[in-house]
Amino acid sequence: EQVPGWTEASNYGRLTTEAALGTSIQTVSKDQVRGQDAAMATALEFAQDGCKVIIGAHITHRKAYLGLNNTEYWNSDIKFVLGGEKNDPLAPPNVGLCFPKLFEARYLAGMVAGYMTETNVIGYVVSIRIPQTIRQINAFAMGVRLVNPTATVVMFMTGDFNSFDEDPKVGRILLRMGADIVTQHTNGLGLQALFHENGKFSMGIWSNYAANLARGDMVLVSTLNEWGNCYTSYVQQVIFDEWQPDQVFFKGLADGYTDISSFSVRVPLRFQANVLRKRQEFLDGLQLFCGGEKGMYDQDGNLAIAAGKCLTNEELELRSHMDFLVTGIDNRGLYEDPQCQNDTISQYHTNGTLLGCFPCGEGMVKVEGDDICMCSPGYAQSTSAGGSLVCTPCQAGFAQAQPGQATCEPCGIGYFSEGEAATECTACPLATYNPREGQSSCMACPQNQTTSFRAADKLEHCVCVRDFIISDPANDSCSACPYVETKLTAVSPEAAAGAAAECSRLSNCAEVTQRGVVSLRLTRRLVGPRAAA
Repeated sequence: EQVPGWTEASNYGRLTTEAALGTSIQTVSKDQVRGQDAAMATALEFAQDGCKVIIGAHITHRKAYLGLNNTEYWNSDIKFVLGGEKNDPLAPPNVGLCFPKLFEARYLAGMVAGYMTETNVIGYVVSIRIPQTIRQINAFAMGVRLVNPTATVVMFMTGDFNSFDEDPKVGRILLRMGADIVTQHTNGLGLQALFHENGKFSMGIWSNYAANLARGDMVLVSTLNEWGNCYTSYVQQVIFDEWQPDQVFFKGLADGYTDISSFSVRVPLRFQANVLRKRQEFLDGLQLFCGGEKGMYDQDGNLAIAAGKCLTNEELELRSHMDFLVTGIDNRGLYEDPQCQNDTISQYHTNGTLLGCFPCGEGMVKVEGDDICMCSPGYAQSTSAGGSLVCTPCQAGFAQAQPGQATCEPCGIGYFSEGEAATECTACPLATYNPREGQSSCMACPQNQTTSFRAADKLEHCVCVRDFIISDPANDSCSACPYVETKLTAVSPEAAAGAAAECSRLSNCAEVTQRGVVSLRLTRRLVGPRAAA
């Protein structure tokens, strides 16, 4: 699936290859290919459609070539290009790998973070501890400390690249610890959005996150996987029949395999200039993981890289050479959800340690399936200067039906809310109306008047009550209706029939209509001892 980050960058690489080779090639793509089985099935479909190069855009596509096993295409001239730093030893020779040295761009992003942090606490969320993730956080921390030796990079691991639920939970701990910048080695935008909501900065990975977030200006810079050059190189080998088996293109800035995005306008130009000067050093061949004159040491003082030695590409991929953390990284290990029950949530000390599970405060409810509180319905949600949740009850005339909302909505015309913290507005009852928004009560109709429906919103909806009629249109006053009274004596059935007819002629039925609404009817009325006649 094309999402911001790894797979989005891979698709940009496909488009870059199209642009580079023009009419020499034609590409097709398929998204929502999730997992190894789906990748294998899709690879077979592409082979059947005549594709000569099949590119896997995700780590779960690394064995897509197995989809051709036991088919006529297994020993064909179809080639696979997959993202990865180390080849599967069981892979056939028609598989080539691309892997940018993203850690070089991470170093540059670390410089930006070191310049821009005000709290000297920078959050970094890692998926799992492997050479790829370790060399990147090391490079990032080295860049931070180059320009800001007092800053600390706080590292949490989630255990999964797709830690969409865990990322925001870790992010809230980092905010509590004072982090004002965050970056990650996981998929998804939740962590970034959380920091932006709290007025803090972030940094993207693999593709330009600024283009995918509402507050793109809060993304200081993104580190980019530039797959296009690698894809183009492999496709050209196929076109010119120059394919080499078991290839791994593990290259960096100098070869156009990685880079940084444009800077946010919030990064001062003097900082940008310094970062770009360091970028030029990478373009000129600077190697990062070298011992130099005195050797490189881990944060515990152990020698990690001997003096005068630089790690080779092969060594950069090995845990035996790349499992150390440099000075400046505060490793908090694997995040474990405290699994707070019922209406309680976890709370953390400013040093990042768990204090325990505590109930949400007054006017708050726990977010279902998450470890945070939000304001209850009937309250407006905001954040204090110190980052605490503030829930303000809706005032009379306003209401909010949903939890966690920033504002209360005014009651519309024809409705009202009488007290504070209303979750919904009430329709004006009969005999009342409300022509304005945001009211705590409704206005009463004039004397002897009512409405024919609830939620009336204007005086014109008031009409005379039963047996009353407008007597003075100038002031909408109503008075009782008159009626005709006749007294007749029936001496025989025939006479009674004549009397009834006479009565009918004397007091015809009258129907009174006011403002389009039938409000009353004047009916025949007979009185006296013989009224039934």
